[in-house]
Order: sequence, then structure tokens, then C-alpha cells
Amino acid sequence: MESTIISGFPGIGKSFLSIWKGDAVLDLDSGNFLGDNKWQLYKQALIDGIGKYEYILVSTHDETRIILNELNAPYFIIFPDKSLKKEYIQRYKERGNNDSFIKLMEEHFENFVNSIENSKGGVKIKLDKPDMFLKDILYLIR
Repeated sequence: MESTIISGFPGIGKSFLSIWKGDAVLDLDSGNFLGDNKWQLYKQALIDGIGKYEYILVSTHDETRIILNELNAPYFIIFPDKSLKKEYIQRYKERGNNDSFIKLMEEHFENFVNSIENSKGGVKIKLDKPDMFLKDILYLIR
């Protein structure tokens, strides 16, 4: 089985896809990996999942994109347009993210999007309309 790797920005609907597609999805939430060797464990989990899942969902952290590029793995980066910042902050509040995460995103949203836009590797797909989610563009990547 060929795995489609999706590096998805927070709030695009990765969790929804996991529920919708069930066992066909490996959702590698970076928050579940802790410690000094966090990124080595993350990389190994990604390697272990390739070929076993239809979709592998990973974060958009710089470290994740470095791992994907090191592995020479084809992947898609799904991220919002900066103009949608208010909508995304509201999504984080509605899904119950803690105050520190919301504050981090309020302060650095544009920087995170810029980092993705300026990165090398991956096929970039920008969600540029309100109320647009990963499920709405899935047909583009499968």
C-alpha cells in the first residue's frame, strides 16, 4: 500500500480525517512524543507507518519537514492563508485547546505560515477560503 503523507497545520481537520477514515489513518500527533529523543521517536513512528496506512498525518513543525525531506518521502503540506487567522484561533478555542496554545498561535500564526511558505520540499496546498478543511481538498491529493 502506498501511504499519502500529509503535513497538516493545526486546525485543518486532521482529527476529523482520522475519525472519518478510521484504521486507514495514522495520526502522529507530535504532542504525544516527549523527551530529548522526541524527534527520533517521531521519525521512527513515521517510518514504521509508511506502507501500512493509506494516510499518515504529521505536524508542520520545522523538525517534521526536515525528517520528511531526509527520508525523501513525498508529502503534502496543508496550511491556511494568513487572512484566516481569526477563524483558526476560533477553531482552537472551540475544540478546547488550552490558553497557552491559543496564545502561542495568536502571537506566531503568521510566522508559522511564513515558515511553511518559505520551506523546501513537499507539495503545498493553501486553504484560502473560510470554512475550508482537509476533507474539502482530499480529492486533490489522492
